[in-house]
Amino acid sequence: MPIARGSIPPENRHSRAHTAFVTLMEPRGILRAPKTPRAKVACAALLLPLTGLLNVVVQLAGVHAKSGEWAWSQSATPPKVHFNGVEYLRIRHPTFPDLPPEDVVVGKTPGGGVIFAAPADPSSQLIYVHDDAHYAVYVRPGGG
Repeated sequence: MPIARGSIPPENRHSRAHTAFVTLMEPRGILRAPKTPRAKVACAALLLPLTGLLNVVVQLAGVHAKSGEWAWSQSATPPKVHFNGVEYLRIRHPTFPDLPPEDVVVGKTPGGGVIFAAPADPSSQLIYVHDDAHYAVYVRPGGG
């Protein structure tokens, strides 16, 4: 069967969606490298703050994942402390203003706080963390 002049053979016809997709994927599509110096400066002016913002978000998320606080760096007494493979949570308990006399130094927090616990019980329910000003009390969640 002869093909009429100006018509497209069926095997070469494409849908409009396919044609639009092919157009977007071509080098002259939407995303292309800036060619003029002004466009390059504008692109750099956008990329530098975005890169800085990404670094800040990554830093804050890393500290939050480790200590449970949204801060630039870890504090000496963060909301949670990992000690001996166990996560302890900070509590505010007014009946423990001072450190028990039998507790000894057993470690440090990433923020510089000194961890105190009972020497005979490595899996104790309570630990204490001392920063420059006070003691924070931490409890093992679940009781065991």
